[in-house]
Amino acid sequence: APTITAVDVASDGLQVEVTITATDPDGLDDATYRVDWGDGTTTSGSTPILTHAYATFGVKAILARVTDAGGLSGYAAAAVDVQAAPGDGSQSPIHPVQAAIHARLTGDNTLMGMVTGVWDQVPEPAVKPYVRIGDHLSIPDNDHGGFGRNITVTVHVWTEARGNADGQAIARRIGVLLDHRPRELTVTGHRVVSIRNEFDQAVPTTDPQVRHHVIRFRIITSQVEE
Repeated sequence: APTITAVDVASDGLQVEVTITATDPDGLDDATYRVDWGDGTTTSGSTPILTHAYATFGVKAILARVTDAGGLSGYAAAAVDVQAAPGDGSQSPIHPVQAAIHARLTGDNTLMGMVTGVWDQVPEPAVKPYVRIGDHLSIPDNDHGGFGRNITVTVHVWTEARGNADGQAIARRIGVLLDHRPRELTVTGHRVVSIRNEFDQAVPTTDPQVRHHVIRFRIITSQVEE
């Protein structure tokens, strides 16, 4: 029977190429090469190089087989760690997340009845009360073979009042719209795993007529495989 001496695996993202090296006392003319890819599919051919495209990332157990012209077979097991190609992680979710938050807030009639606008860059002059989507902090939150981000986004509420009641009411509405509502955010190229309200803080200003509330949300995203 044939003896498989090596199973070499090369991967580029979800694309995998396997090269089978084998020996056989009777020769390998008219031999058939086959790989069980471990995902329910197999590929066969007359050459020792076989390719496959996986649907998901992760470690895959594969089984290589060589069958000679006499019907005798040799087997060898191997594993392939299918990971996203480095370039796949360049699709940043930061701007899509901010755009999704803006769409969620501006699409709510109740909130828009409480403020004059929701902005990233506040126009001049802007009439209070208004909401500004502020700075963010993003760190990698990758799982095995996939890309994710752990993002904090601050939302600022500015009101012109001597008390905090107006700002607190706006902040509460923003919390209702975003807190624990990952399915309400459509982020292009990514899935929002979770969104949590971390804090809502009233920040003093130098103007006693102006009140400032800062609300921070933590958002976990996972890049969608294409």
